[in-house]
Amino acid sequence: MERKIIQWGNDFNNEFAISVEINSKMSDDSWILTNVYGPCTPEGKQNFTDWLRQIQMPEDREWIVLGDFNLIRKPEDRNRGEGNMAEMFMFNDTISHLGINEITL
Repeated sequence: MERKIIQWGNDFNNEFAISVEINSKMSDDSWILTNVYGPCTPEGKQNFTDWLRQIQMPEDREWIVLGDFNLIRKPEDRNRGEGNMAEMFMFNDTISHLGINEITL
């Protein structure tokens, strides 16, 4: 699969996410805020993580990703325990690939 660079500077949306650029009037800082909603089906989850892995956020940009991924990182994150280990590995691999740091609640 060909990697695509998502052009930032304009707002962006697709079936998985909405992104906006936020600029502080006080400090001139800016960052990208991406709100995601991951599909619930196995095929949709694969398509979602494939899309997410393609994002090449420039290293000099601050990026916040939040929302409902409909995926979990470990069995303890599920209120009924267990879960699909293959999906957990896929999600964790995607997070690692992107260099995203989780902020736990």
